[in-house]
Amino acid sequence: MNKSQKSEIIDSLKQKFDDASYFYLVDESTLTADKTSKLRRAAFEKNIQYSVIKNTLIKKALEQSNKSTEELFGTLKGPTAVFFSESSNEIAKLIKDFRGEDEKPELKAAYIDTDIFIGDGELNNLASLKSKS
Repeated sequence: MNKSQKSEIIDSLKQKFDDASYFYLVDESTLTADKTSKLRRAAFEKNIQYSVIKNTLIKKALEQSNKSTEELFGTLKGPTAVFFSESSNEIAKLIKDFRGEDEKPELKAAYIDTDIFIGDGELNNLASLKSKS
């Protein structure tokens, strides 16, 4: 990927972060190709945008965004998927329902209306939020 392509991805991602009231950073690295495909399909059915993006590009987009997200930088280690939704709790519910007894996908962090939630231990709290959409 050349510098121009990276710049386009960063600009596009920055715009998504700026426009989003809710987004989650998730580790789904150990999922099989079949499970990843099922997760993508489940996200699509719930109108949740889902992309796997390099951490350096995510960080640069967050740095340029109009949101205060410095707390998220520490979670940008290892593979990261970014989920965007119109609902504060829909992604958390998707993750909980999808993984069942498995450990993945694992919540790294969530951004909900200027609040930041760090770690998989927050998943139940996020799933129980009342949706504002």
